[in-house]
Amino acid sequence: MPRLLKQNGKKTPNIRTEKAWVEVPVKSNKNTTPKNTETYLIQTRVADYIEILEKKIKGQLPKLPIK
Repeated sequence: MPRLLKQNGKKTPNIRTEKAWVEVPVKSNKNTTPKNTETYLIQTRVADYIEILEKKIKGQLPKLPIK
């Protein structure tokens, strides 16, 4: 993969990002195959924030509709 160049012609430095998998509970439709969770690859700081919010809810998490 080619490295991107800045406007002054210099190469950009390599950036290392860390990601985390998060499972989100979803509702399943009656007409489709049951699907209880969807997984997403997100940044670790966002995953940490989601965990903090889940601890504040302390109970059954709301289920999102399937896309």
